[in-house]
Amino acid sequence: MEDGIICGFIEELQEEEVPNPIMNRSGGCASWLGKKVPNNSCPYCQKPMLFMLQLYAPLEMVQSYHRVFYLFHCPFCLKFTVLRNQLPEGTLYDKEDFCESIVTEEQCIICGFPSSTHCPDCTTPYCCSLHCLYDREEHKLKCGQPLQRKLGRSRDKAKPQKNASEYLIVTEPENELIEKEDVQLKKVIENMHPDNEDLGIKESDLQQSDPVWIKFNTKIAKDPSQVLRYQFNGKPLWIKSNDIPQHPPSCPRCGKQCVFEWQLLPQFIYATNLDIELNIDFGTIVVYSCPDSCGGDDYVNEPIVVQYFDCI
Repeated sequence: MEDGIICGFIEELQEEEVPNPIMNRSGGCASWLGKKVPNNSCPYCQKPMLFMLQLYAPLEMVQSYHRVFYLFHCPFCLKFTVLRNQLPEGTLYDKEDFCESIVTEEQCIICGFPSSTHCPDCTTPYCCSLHCLYDREEHKLKCGQPLQRKLGRSRDKAKPQKNASEYLIVTEPENELIEKEDVQLKKVIENMHPDNEDLGIKESDLQQSDPVWIKFNTKIAKDPSQVLRYQFNGKPLWIKSNDIPQHPPSCPRCGKQCVFEWQLLPQFIYATNLDIELNIDFGTIVVYSCPDSCGGDDYVNEPIVVQYFDCI
């Protein structure tokens, strides 16, 4: 990844564009970087999760020459989980024209995790019996037929389904200076009344007067269609003053204080129709990572903080 803030945007994925581990994309099934793929088990409730997106984020470290984040959502406990995997230099991915997954196991058509069962009437693979049951109503209409990808569609054609439609995520550097944003933000805050409660402002209106929310909107306004922001060891954009952690979380493996790396913005939901397809909702998902990118070539959990729009 480049230095500075990188913004991500949603684009349609074409049929000929085959998903691969070094492609930034959302929806469909995960494309695994390394071979040691874990079982699909939500760390909070142990139920199977659904794939949301993957982000290719290599670092200039020996062990992180190739590096991918995977974001999952659990439809049972409604929690989000981020896995990270990395490979050192010297693998097949070093070749300029190589972009296939090196995982050879069959993968669940719902989430992309290794399969352990199949449809009883055909060879369609699933990671577990729950995902087989989860897909039963939709699958019985096409049982035995070749699998078809669900490419992103216009919002007026979106409908509830078992996994998210596929989209491409393209990245561009943020195109305005931070100094200009801060001056604009300061002027907005100076014009605010310092005591909202005395003015009788409704709780729903606090969203408009919260300095954190104003800062969020001021920065996002430069590229309103952005759905993702990336900056290793940068600072996240929060959507509200409460629920901001005092300190970044610690790495669950080495104990070092994690650094901010990337976040998903609420525009992502609308741009990918996740609210319609999977009934997913959030304000922002902030992803931290170990500053040393520890964990070897295992798939490791990285800490996240999720803010919602309620109770701002």
